[in-house]
Amino acid sequence: MTIRQYRKSFIPPLKKFLVESRFAFLSNPAVLLVLVLLLAASVRLYNVTTEDLDLAEAFRVTESDTLNSAFYTTLNYEEHPPLYNIFLHFWMYGGSSVFWLRFSSVLFGLGSIFLIYLLGRHFFDQRTGLLAALLLAVNPLHLNYSQNVEPYIFTIFFSFLSMYYFVKALETDRFRHWFGFVVPLLIAGYSDHFIALLLSAIVLSIVFTYSTYKYRLKSLLLAAGALFILFIPNLFIVFFQFVFLSQSEGSLALRHPLWYILIIPYNFITFAVGERSIFFQASYFPVKGFMPILFVFAFFYGLLFIRGVWPFRQEKEKKILLLSWFVIPIIALYAISLFMFMFIDPHRFLFISFPFFILVAKGLSSIKRQWLFTVLLILLFVLGGIGVYSHYQQHKPIVSPITSLIANQYQPGDIITVMPQQYLPVIWYYLPKNIPATSFPTNFPLNIPVKFSRYDYNQELVDEKTIPLFISYQDKISQDYSRLWLVVETNRVYPVIDPSAFVFSYFSQHYPLEMEYHSSDRRVAVYLFELKQMGQTKTNINKNIKNN
Repeated sequence: MTIRQYRKSFIPPLKKFLVESRFAFLSNPAVLLVLVLLLAASVRLYNVTTEDLDLAEAFRVTESDTLNSAFYTTLNYEEHPPLYNIFLHFWMYGGSSVFWLRFSSVLFGLGSIFLIYLLGRHFFDQRTGLLAALLLAVNPLHLNYSQNVEPYIFTIFFSFLSMYYFVKALETDRFRHWFGFVVPLLIAGYSDHFIALLLSAIVLSIVFTYSTYKYRLKSLLLAAGALFILFIPNLFIVFFQFVFLSQSEGSLALRHPLWYILIIPYNFITFAVGERSIFFQASYFPVKGFMPILFVFAFFYGLLFIRGVWPFRQEKEKKILLLSWFVIPIIALYAISLFMFMFIDPHRFLFISFPFFILVAKGLSSIKRQWLFTVLLILLFVLGGIGVYSHYQQHKPIVSPITSLIANQYQPGDIITVMPQQYLPVIWYYLPKNIPATSFPTNFPLNIPVKFSRYDYNQELVDEKTIPLFISYQDKISQDYSRLWLVVETNRVYPVIDPSAFVFSYFSQHYPLEMEYHSSDRRVAVYLFELKQMGQTKTNINKNIKNN
């Protein structure tokens, strides 16, 4: 039997069975949307509390502890505007457990999946909307930030919502639709400065389609004026944070000139595969053995993307809007990055990912051969499953067992110190508030997060200038406390001297080591020292450390 004969004998009876049987409800778009949302909810709620809070999450929770710190600490130590931290402050009225903190991101993630369905249906058809929602539901990049206490998924939801009302406003010119465009865009803009790139893309997209939307010029100008006036306070925030962050060299050293050349195709790949997956190393560069698979993925998604755009003349204005919103922000940031340092990690572009997924879904839905459509859909679903699986294989440092050990064996007179200082918010989150914790060697006031800066790396460098700081800080600790718990990250690579190894060697030479414990992933360790100088004078200690 040939393939054609097999299709004629098997496919029609199967269709008849599905239509006439009890499974006919699966052809209902509303049912399919519910199934997609249930799938998205299941993969986002699974394992949501298994991983400890990471450094960025704990820092954000610490910042949002009070309304004052949610605003002022964010201005001083963040590259984001403060609105998300203010939201998180009020969200924590409902609790501060890991589940509750991440549950808000789960909700915003599900909301953005529903919105991309609405956008896809509005631009093309219901089938395209469902496929776009399915692609986003199993996308590992979106999944990752739907399980993180970060502002990105918050921004994604409100940017999607704003763009949905924008396309509705272009058609109806109703006030409620323009209002629905302006307000969510303001919320997104006060959560992420990159929304300014989306605004520029919106303006240029209207310029490109002026002949179609020139009858909305008055409403467009009024909306633009309202946005400009309401965004004026954010201009001061941008200036203040830019001046502060421009003095930070920690992240600048991580960038390679090649990164700027590859940013556009790299974003294209990460939208499809996800940046935190089995295909990428910790530095977000591809693992060599998976390079061919990455090219296959990119080629496959690229073909569907091109198929969604081509033929370009069909529904031309809609495709111009989508392409403008997707391409212009990336190109604009690439151009800016040639002159100044910018945070251009791919996840920062998730708020403009909906045109990509919609056009890929359009390319898939436009395939007329049913068997080919089915095969490609299954392949996309398999690729999505691989991405979801790989997301679950990326583990965060395990800190909670160490803090539990400290809390159970803590005695009055103990002091908990952390190296590097970026781990301090994690320790603050998991330790009871009555246990003092600070970073080493910087003498922060105990348990006062407003004094903490995660960008100040230089205070942890060990050299001739900073050795006296270590010694003087050690002297103060030995005078004020009886025992020292030293929490260190064990897998960090330093260019000259490892401060954690230096401090451990220093303390082990002069104080008895009472306990040593490593987390199961061997990424974090804790050492307990009895603070007795063992008959050595301060002068002898200074001589020993300088000789070492």
